Amino acid sequence: PLPDGLTVNLHGVAMDANSNITEFMVRSAPVGPDGHYEFTALPFDNAQSAYVVEIIYNGITFNNGNLIDPANPSMDLPITLYETTSDPSVVTLDALHVVVREHPGALLIVQVYVFSNTGDKVFATAQPVTGGQRGSVAIALPPDAYNISFDQGQLGGRYIELGDRIYDTQEFPPGSQSESVVVTYFLPLSGNSREVSLPLDYMTTQATVLMQSGTRLRSGQLTEAGTQTISGEAYDQFSGQNFNPGDTLTF
Repeated sequence: PLPDGLTVNLHGVAMDANSNITEFMVRSAPVGPDGHYEFTALPFDNAQSAYVVEIIYNGITFNNGNLIDPANPSMDLPITLYETTSDPSVVTLDALHVVVREHPGALLIVQVYVFSNTGDKVFATAQPVTGGQRGSVAIALPPDAYNISFDQGQLGGRYIELGDRIYDTQEFPPGSQSESVVVTYFLPLSGNSREVSLPLDYMTTQATVLMQSGTRLRSGQLTEAGTQTISGEAYDQFSGQNFNPGDTLTF
């Protein structure tokens, strides 16, 4: 049964000439007891635009959206709501890929996280991470990481820094590999070597580190796994399996 008093918010968004996202409309409507909601008299002639609908339930934002098609001036955008759990045992980090490149006075690191939610509820933090909004998976980076950026979203937006963790606020629904995060950052390099430590908060099936050819890696947790070519450049590959929550990947 649906909870009473649900409200769906509609956002009309467009891309301007400078490729910036702007909002041209915000409206709200109640959700009926049968789950029906409707917005009428909407413009469907906006170029490079989209409509996004969202419902905030239990501190989690559930949404759906689509591009505007002037030839079809209607949209069907259902929103699926889930109950929530804060039990981290439902989270599995299926793969952690760490790509390491040399940079003047620093290491340039790209990390790719692929998560699965093995439960039947959305995973969320027990407490809000910003305002009344709860987070989902936590990302732990070395404390001296700088120039941190994400492939989708940004710090202070989708990603919220709280304490020594960065939390994704995008919903994390049940399913295999239903959540992914790509983060890029720099680490200061004094001399020709340094230690990198990455705390692992969830059961991690596999961790792979790819080192730019010509650099060397030493770790008691990883073994050599051949080479891999990325954008025409060779990387030495190292792999480890089956890390427990609370472990730290160190190299």
